[in-house]
Amino acid sequence: MPNDSTMVTDAIEYAFSAIDGLRAGIASPPAGFDAALRVVLSLQGKVVTTGVGTSGIIARRFAHLLTDSGVPALFVHATELLNGAGGVLTPHDALYLISKSAHGNGLGRLPALAEGRGSKLVVQAGCRPPWLEAHNVLVELDFSQTKDLLGLVATGSSLLNALVCDMLCWSVCQQRQTVSGLRAIHPEGGVGLALSVEPEANE
Repeated sequence: MPNDSTMVTDAIEYAFSAIDGLRAGIASPPAGFDAALRVVLSLQGKVVTTGVGTSGIIARRFAHLLTDSGVPALFVHATELLNGAGGVLTPHDALYLISKSAHGNGLGRLPALAEGRGSKLVVQAGCRPPWLEAHNVLVELDFSQTKDLLGLVATGSSLLNALVCDMLCWSVCQQRQTVSGLRAIHPEGGVGLALSVEPEANE
């Protein structure tokens, strides 16, 4: 077994290579990013984010940050959506699926669910799934340079998914959110404390 110093050095090298993979993934705007942004900004309702596994964790984080950015959002696990929770969708909403491969776990049933509820569908993935309809929005990411554990476990690729979500939140925030609006939804926590110390200076 390598000594502790070698393992730490190797871990740092992995981190740097993961950062390089992120840079490569956003060297040019992801295909469909602008279309997804238009969908989110045009909504009269909410964004329902979904996914499974690591992608589901990223989707949950995305929903929280979207709400902070001024767009109502919530996370519902894909399995729950396909077992009754899809009733949360309305014609004013968008369903936003985050995945690496967009395969398995019944994900191919989501377009019919969204269409049946009158909701828009956005899919953020590394390829165009065969079940995606032409009128759905695809944010297609390049995971070829991301560094996943053993080339399989979604470490680097999940970072890229999260970063693109952050890019969307940043863009939405510029249009939708204000300091006073952020203060209103953060009466507690670190953000609330920071906004309450010098409120006038943050307007």
